Formats: sequence, structure tokens, C-alpha cells
Amino acid sequence: MIAIRSNFIWNFKTGDNVNHNLRILALLYGHFAVSNGEQRHLLCKPMILLIAAVTEAVLQDFHVRCRQHVMEVMKNMPFEALEIIKLKRISKFDKYIESAKRHDLFKDVGELIASTEFQ
Repeated sequence: MIAIRSNFIWNFKTGDNVNHNLRILALLYGHFAVSNGEQRHLLCKPMILLIAAVTEAVLQDFHVRCRQHVMEVMKNMPFEALEIIKLKRISKFDKYIESAKRHDLFKDVGELIASTEFQ
């Protein structure tokens, strides 16, 4: 089970949605682990869609948090990156991904994500 601190997600409903989708993913991964080739093939698309949905929700929530979080300093966030995020309005998933790449938001987990294989 994945544990997420309650202050990780800015919007409560987004957090509920992310947790719900992660529970579904855990179930799908459990089925994937004991499935044969054809069943695994059928499970790939819903797993990928849920991963993309969770990623989009987290990135969107993060950008909203950067724009609305004005009372406290965002720790470990370069000031320049924070200012760019505050000034831009991003509405497309690919733009969130590009922003995350540009500001190295996943630099510590990028290799882990890239090396993950379905076996």
C-alpha cells in the first residue's frame, strides 16, 4: 500500500481521486502478476491510462498549489521555477509534463520510472 502524507495534495477531492486510482492500479497490478500473456496484454491499456490520469492530476494539483500557495515558502523549489509556474496557465497534459521535465521535478525518480518494465 502506498502512503501519501495528507499535505501532499493541495485539493482534497484530487487527493481522493488519486488514492482511488492508485487502489485500482494496485488491484490491476495484482492481476497482472498472475496473468498469462493475453490477459497481461489486455491489462496494459487500463494500467497505462490510470498511471497517466494520476500523473496528470498530481502535476495539475502541483501547479495550482504553486500559484495559490502564497502564505508559506515552497521548500526545495527554485524561485525562478516557481515564478514561471505562477505566471503561466497550463491546461494540457503535455504542457504539465514539459514543465516537469524543464524544472527537473522528477530528477531523482526519472531513471526508476524509465527502467520499469512489465514482466
